Amino acid sequence: MINRDQMFEPILVAYPNFSSKWQEFVDEWAGDPEGLPNYLLISDLVRECSGLLSSGRTKELGQIFEVVETWLIEGEPYVKEAATVGFIEDLQNENLHVGTEPKDFVQYLKPESAFWWRKVEDFWQRGTLLVDDRH
Repeated sequence: MINRDQMFEPILVAYPNFSSKWQEFVDEWAGDPEGLPNYLLISDLVRECSGLLSSGRTKELGQIFEVVETWLIEGEPYVKEAATVGFIEDLQNENLHVGTEPKDFVQYLKPESAFWWRKVEDFWQRGTLLVDDRH
């Protein structure tokens, strides 16, 4: 199971250029008694994804989406929630895009992230709760 302290390790492998943002973030929040507020860094990751797509760097983008899929499948509750209410919801936020739109990223979704993409859309359009009702 992936915990909150480990969740960004595979991102840094998939997209090493994010390491400087990660290090700035760690330095800023080092010593916080509640741990790193990873949600704040996820918005930066979404902005990076927009930049990757705009510049045609789709291989790295695909690798990031693989990590997000892993967060959703293998993550502890905090990690799953950060992937859903952090990454996917931020990706749907048009204010975090430069040269891209949320719909541009649908093609990179894997099965689990596609399920949660639809759930987040339903939440904002209809007020449907963000719960896994497949079982």
